[in-house]
Amino acid sequence: MRLTISVIYNRRKILNKNGTGSLEVRLNSSGKVKHLTTSVKVKPTQWDETKKRIKNHPKAAFYNKTVTNIIDKAEDWWQMSQKTGLPNLNNLIDYMKGDSSTPSLNEFIEKSIKQNKKLKSGTISNHKKMLNFLNSFKSLISFEELGYKFIYDFEIFLLNQDDKIKSNRTISQNYTTAMLAILKRYTKLAIKLGYLNSDPFVNFDMKKTKTEKQYLTLIELKKVERLDLSSFRKMMHWQKDLFLFMCYTGIRFSDTLNLRVSDLSENDSGGLTLKITPIKTEKAGITVEQELNNLFWGRPEKIVRHFMQFKTSKEKIFPNIENTGFRRNIVNMMKKAGIDKHITPHSARHSFAMILLNEFSMRLNTVSKLMGHANIESTQIYAKMLNTTTHKEVSDSFNELEDF
Repeated sequence: MRLTISVIYNRRKILNKNGTGSLEVRLNSSGKVKHLTTSVKVKPTQWDETKKRIKNHPKAAFYNKTVTNIIDKAEDWWQMSQKTGLPNLNNLIDYMKGDSSTPSLNEFIEKSIKQNKKLKSGTISNHKKMLNFLNSFKSLISFEELGYKFIYDFEIFLLNQDDKIKSNRTISQNYTTAMLAILKRYTKLAIKLGYLNSDPFVNFDMKKTKTEKQYLTLIELKKVERLDLSSFRKMMHWQKDLFLFMCYTGIRFSDTLNLRVSDLSENDSGGLTLKITPIKTEKAGITVEQELNNLFWGRPEKIVRHFMQFKTSKEKIFPNIENTGFRRNIVNMMKKAGIDKHITPHSARHSFAMILLNEFSMRLNTVSKLMGHANIESTQIYAKMLNTTTHKEVSDSFNELEDF
């Protein structure tokens, strides 16, 4: 059964009070006709009847894309219905209006993300990135399509996407695998809810390339400190301070952005003590406590004191920032500092551990507590040199060296 789709302008030949007419999508199958509203309204002079496109409108590109997406969605549903049963215009209309009892994979994931209140902001961001990739791959995916070949094709698609951080490069195998792991999470949920009968990831190899953890040495950290950013916008300056604070404390990016003035208190030596429960180890009840005045010659304390000026106890210390933009600016900072390493926000955490263990010979157990690791094994991956310590050892380790 064939479906013919066309775009109709001002079908009722009546303009609205503001002089605009409505755009509708006409669906025709076996002599039966239905119309879908698009919510797009333009003036007669802004409609090209020959090309069936909007013109001379400030939102012409956006409106044309909106209409195209509606048409693509209808065509995809029709093709899917031809494989699973006889397509029907009424069912198509119900589906386009959101009344379909069986959602597409795309809609299922989008709805699941919205409904899961337990997801942290960083996790939501990553899940939405995967969904954006999925929508770009195919705008309407039925559960019947999911199988080994679909996963294989989606992996190839991901590997050919441009890396937004590294220019002239596509995204890595590890990032691709991370996106596939998120998709796998939702296919498992779909199986539990009865939308999917079998696991499409069965026998699929989730490839991962072994990479070395990238980190900065004490000397490289000094290079970043000394960066002249006078020609850059103010945002670049506080992003440098944010990155340095993460290097000085080993606090994860998400936890750093969530820091509030109330997370800091004055200690016996008159400095600031930071005490938080990291998001990642929240369920385990693990807290991180650091005397900022004893770490890296008080540099992290100096940074937070600057940012917490004039803020109440409930306010966040650092301005909010999007991960992708921050990663890109870190890359720019490394280039300007002459550091030929692939440094990311998480590299700050690696730098903290490696400097304390390798350059200060700090005890492994102390570094583990400072980083909030759930077990010592997580810290052992950084260890090259071991010794012994506590709060006093942190202070003594830095006092042994001059202010670098």
